[in-house]
Amino acid sequence: MRWNGSSLSVYESMPKLPAEFKPIENVLILDELNYDLHELQATHDRDILKMTDEQKKIYDEIIGAVVEVRCGMFFVYGFGGTGKIFLWQILSAAV
Repeated sequence: MRWNGSSLSVYESMPKLPAEFKPIENVLILDELNYDLHELQATHDRDILKMTDEQKKIYDEIIGAVVEVRCGMFFVYGFGGTGKIFLWQILSAAV
């Protein structure tokens, strides 16, 4: 919405955050957000060299959409053992 110069605040029916909004205190959520950025970078740098040409093409398309803030939905499909999870892990480490 920001890309189009709008915001959820223009919709009167949308609930608003309370003024006394507190940061996340849920331990499970905090644990999920506690990334080791150095480990992710090392994983990304190591594994990107192992990608096939087709995986690299898909990776470049998705990362390009993220970097250029283009809207899009990507569906990666293939038979078992074709590296879909491997690609997902590299993409996750990249962003």
